[in-house]
Amino acid sequence: MKKYILAIVVSALSFSNYVFAQSNFGSSSISVDMSEPIDSRKNYINQIFKGDDGTLFSINNVSRNYTLIRYRDDLSEGASVNLSELMSRNAYIENVVCINNGIVVFFSEKDNREKENKLSYMTFDQDDLSVLESTKELSAIKFNSRLNTGNFDVAVSQDSSKILVYANTPYKRAKDANDEVSVVVLTKDFDLIWEKNITLPYEEKDFLIMNYNLDNNGNIQILGRLKKERSERKKKTQNYTFHFISYTDEGKSREEHELKLKENFISSIDYTVKEDGNLLCAGLYSKTAENRASGVFYLELEQGTLDVVSENVEEFGLDFFTEGLSERAAEKLEKKAAKGKEIEFYEFEIRDLLPNSMGGLTMVAEQYYVYTTTTTTTNSNGTTTTRTVTHYIYNDILVVEFDETGEVVWKQKIHKYQHTTDDGGYYSGFNLVKNGETLHFFFVTPLSNTEDIELPEEMEGDKKAKKYYHYIHVEVDENGKKQAETLGYISKKAHRPVVRECVSLKDGTSLVFAKGRKTHQIGLLKTEN
Repeated sequence: MKKYILAIVVSALSFSNYVFAQSNFGSSSISVDMSEPIDSRKNYINQIFKGDDGTLFSINNVSRNYTLIRYRDDLSEGASVNLSELMSRNAYIENVVCINNGIVVFFSEKDNREKENKLSYMTFDQDDLSVLESTKELSAIKFNSRLNTGNFDVAVSQDSSKILVYANTPYKRAKDANDEVSVVVLTKDFDLIWEKNITLPYEEKDFLIMNYNLDNNGNIQILGRLKKERSERKKKTQNYTFHFISYTDEGKSREEHELKLKENFISSIDYTVKEDGNLLCAGLYSKTAENRASGVFYLELEQGTLDVVSENVEEFGLDFFTEGLSERAAEKLEKKAAKGKEIEFYEFEIRDLLPNSMGGLTMVAEQYYVYTTTTTTTNSNGTTTTRTVTHYIYNDILVVEFDETGEVVWKQKIHKYQHTTDDGGYYSGFNLVKNGETLHFFFVTPLSNTEDIELPEEMEGDKKAKKYYHYIHVEVDENGKKQAETLGYISKKAHRPVVRECVSLKDGTSLVFAKGRKTHQIGLLKTEN
């Protein structure tokens, strides 16, 4: 589980007005510059990020070596450093952070002889990639098995003034063993503020850490999901609860709070931190069971004490469930509701919580699930063949706007259907860029699987326009009004966007990554309101 509190991580993308292989990218509200194709047969991008002056960088795996690359103004590859020569062969890069005009590379290395998993960092100059600071160790985890060595995470506070090094100790199989973590909180200059070995108040096998955060004051908040006692578990109902744990006063003070609603189950939840340090939580609730959604909720918790400041729950309503459905599907739901049966969404996961200008937040969720099918065939010779296929489904997006009291200002549904098999959903999902109070969503799907979109005049009569996948842009303004357009279709030989590898920035721009058969491209996108 990773949650980076960085300006460099979220995601977004765009491409050509007509075909992604062309160079005239963009639309009236979208502009993007792309690099020339870069050979990717032995050159894989692990992470793209932006320096303090807007320069693009990436960490690549080049011929099995970690390589730091600086890009020129025309987005061609410029200076580079072979990081693998500065680390051991089994080193793993955990995160990269740009601070103080430097590039800080955090990496872990397993020492099997000493049975230690060590986290260190190196710092490079953003201008010429020279070494500013050689390897320095930050933390170490003792382990007994090479298959159970623990792991690290690195996060940065919202104002980039503090750094959190979070070490998950090896999993304990013993009964009643509580989860243990080691935390180190540093200034942006790597001066120690506090460190502590923390034993969480729940058994490791029952408590799943979902998210954690380092706030601007150096306090840590942990959100987790706790399984109910075996005697309390029931079929077809929720068998877990959600809990917040807050560590303040340099880890000396701990507060706990169970997150719950009076009459409903919390089925999905996430949180963000306000400027005053209070925690804003939002999510989906169900009247029946887990993985279902009858409506949305909002909670604000006071920093430190975790006392509830404000709370609101709102049901979606039948009109919202039927909006965008075919007439037949809508009638089916209406009949179900008329019989008194519960109408709910299913398998929605929260993808983002974005603070808004009202002091509240915008919640973005997506329907996502995976299933497998197995088929067995027998040929004329009696030979039996069994094939198992994994299906990845990424469907509609829900967007809900809350004001500072938690009241729902508006809610919107963006329609899409993405179904792929045995690819991990590599090209599925969506990208989100926020510019001011306007949200820009980008995703790839056939026109028939999304909003009603009129083809531009230059595509009329083009048979490929309806046959191929399109890159869709849906804009949602501050009042919840949406507009959808195609930015072009993707020919079979064109580069296809890999949305998981793209990075959205806070200024309404985004770093772009697109993959072809033997080459890839990077780019810089800008949205305009």
